[in-house]
Amino acid sequence: KFIGFDVNINSVLKAQHNIEEITQSLNEAICEHGDARNLRAFVEDSSVDLVLSHPPYFSCISYSSDKKCDISNSKNFTQFLQSMKLIAQETWRILNEKDSGRCVMLIGDNREERFIIPVAFSVLQLYVDQGFEIEEIVIKRQRCCSATSNGAGLSSLYDFLYMMHELFVVFRKVPPALLL
Repeated sequence: KFIGFDVNINSVLKAQHNIEEITQSLNEAICEHGDARNLRAFVEDSSVDLVLSHPPYFSCISYSSDKKCDISNSKNFTQFLQSMKLIAQETWRILNEKDSGRCVMLIGDNREERFIIPVAFSVLQLYVDQGFEIEEIVIKRQRCCSATSNGAGLSSLYDFLYMMHELFVVFRKVPPALLL
């Protein structure tokens, strides 16, 4: 069974349309408008085998007009990381206790002025602090980003390296008994 959540209602509606075309039944796959910081109304404890996550890049792209639920609209990096910590805790809660509980995440960094905001490394540390093990990290080349031409021009003008990567990370939920 597939269960999807997104803060952007338009993305949810598109996903629901695609689900109907592929499965012919929303009973096999569900996509709901929701906040990943609190999925208790939708998902039971230890009931999920795999979480696919593509969190927003702090202060880069606003994913929706929902100021309360959309963490891409966080006021500052500290507030963003507090929200991501809640998501890490919720991910831990819903993943099963078996050896197969995994979270796969695609995440990148950002810049403020000329300086890197280490979004990916900060979020990875939150997940490790929650008890996850990092099984794999793959550095993925970022292609066809809508900001590529703007970023390339700014990097030349202000003398900084243009970021063209994202991290593809596989986390494994380690049952507390195995941590002893």
